[in-house]
Amino acid sequence: LNGCSCKSDSGWTGLSDAITQLRDLTELAIDLSNCENVDDKFLTKRDEEDEWTNRILFSDSLTKLDLSFGCTQITSDSLSSVAQQLAGLSKLKFFNLRVDETDISDRGIFRIESVLSSLKQISEVKLDLEGCKAVTDESARLLLDFRKKRIEKANIQINLLETGISERLVKS
Repeated sequence: LNGCSCKSDSGWTGLSDAITQLRDLTELAIDLSNCENVDDKFLTKRDEEDEWTNRILFSDSLTKLDLSFGCTQITSDSLSSVAQQLAGLSKLKFFNLRVDETDISDRGIFRIESVLSSLKQISEVKLDLEGCKAVTDESARLLLDFRKKRIEKANIQINLLETGISERLVKS
């Protein structure tokens, strides 16, 4: 659905609900890049106590998860929701997250890194954060340390171009 301009929340939430029904999936790719009307409601919803909960419940049989939300209105709140679910995906080997040109901040990055560090079976990780101006040196260092620790056991690619990190860190 890359580039779709659907403005209906019910359309996006209907897609979320349909994905949740697919319980035996081993691979899932969602590409909503450049869908300017996609926001946190695609991944989260408010429950009866007015708390945010996951709208999409990923199948625990997933071995490959590829999420592309570049140039959307997805925030760190949604990213934390995704991270929360990753922790339960014990078979996950490949994870790709593309959130370039979004308002993702350190808070979401910290949560994703924390969960990825706990997934010992993961063999490939791709994180595209290009253009995320709210990403700072602190979360960039955390991701680079994660990459350094796992480099022998996993293929880890991290794109931090045009983020909010300092010139000094870029050069190192």
